[in-house]
Amino acid sequence: MRAFSDRPLYPDLKALTSNNYPPLSFYIAGSLGLLVGDNIIAGRIISFVSLLIIAINIGLIVQRLGKWSLIALFSAVVFLAYMAGHHYEYIGMNDPQMLAHAIQLIGFLVFLTSNQTDGLLILSLVIIFVGGLVKHNLLTLTLAITLWLFFYKRRSFYVWLAASLAMLVGCLGLFYSIYGSNFFTSLLAAARHWGLGNMAEHLVERRFTPLLLLLASGSILLAIDYTNRYTQLIAFYVLLAGIWGIYISGGAGVNFKAIFDLIIGLTLMSGLAIQRFGEMFSRLNILDRKTPKSSLVRITGMFVLCLTVLFTIPQRGVDLLLFLGNLENEKALVAQDIAFIAAHDGPQPCVRISRFATGLKNRSR
Repeated sequence: MRAFSDRPLYPDLKALTSNNYPPLSFYIAGSLGLLVGDNIIAGRIISFVSLLIIAINIGLIVQRLGKWSLIALFSAVVFLAYMAGHHYEYIGMNDPQMLAHAIQLIGFLVFLTSNQTDGLLILSLVIIFVGGLVKHNLLTLTLAITLWLFFYKRRSFYVWLAASLAMLVGCLGLFYSIYGSNFFTSLLAAARHWGLGNMAEHLVERRFTPLLLLLASGSILLAIDYTNRYTQLIAFYVLLAGIWGIYISGGAGVNFKAIFDLIIGLTLMSGLAIQRFGEMFSRLNILDRKTPKSSLVRITGMFVLCLTVLFTIPQRGVDLLLFLGNLENEKALVAQDIAFIAAHDGPQPCVRISRFATGLKNRSR
């Protein structure tokens, strides 16, 4: 609403409202909101479609690097199943996180198909940069590509670096001219408590534990295909995403979306691990006919990888039944609170508003 009005999109740091997101998602969601008549529903649509785009791009990237369509499709489905099993709260949530990942993965796919020619290289950078204008802490894919180019494509590295600096300076100047200094203070100076206790707690919670099977698959890929440059590129992505995800998990109020880059990277590595493992057994078949066929090895690997989500199905089913059974009661409770607040002008009792917020939180779950 602020983006499409005369009110500032980035209020003063001392204001009661705050905004620590880059500007692009507000205009995208607001534009769709004008069409559907509801900005929140528009945000949910964008988030859900973005989730599907992420899965499609994961499949296309695995197809590009692995050359087997079944594993590419499997990788896309595993990502969707993992999100539905472990982070179902974020499916269709009115939040720009998924949109940012979707845009950046499109840029990554362009990068992988460009052979690092200057024009397509800059195009991939522009797309990834646009993703950063949706969510500014998605840094790991850009850093991984930068590091990889430094080691393997030194000329492209300088082109990439120069274009990155030019776009960064240009965007910062543009945003300052539009939003003033509040843009910088809102994104960079907003206070947030950070503690090792928060980080340690998240390490042992369900945010990281379910990733162990994907991490094992990624380790297998490194063990059997460590000389492949593109394997190293995705390994850079996973390593940086893991370090960054663990670090920002120490911030108060940071939830599981801190590791979405890590989930995406490990899904890519796991799909490629199954492909490379099958290829290794295929080569062994030349020497020993009793060695299992590569297709059987791949199917077995896919089944093992599915275990990371299969055990969540009963619990998610129970959660869904409980939610549906209690939905009418929660809707009635929230309707009462909305009616109470609407009937009173001026400041409302804090206890009542707290109850209203709790009702909305339960409803979103």
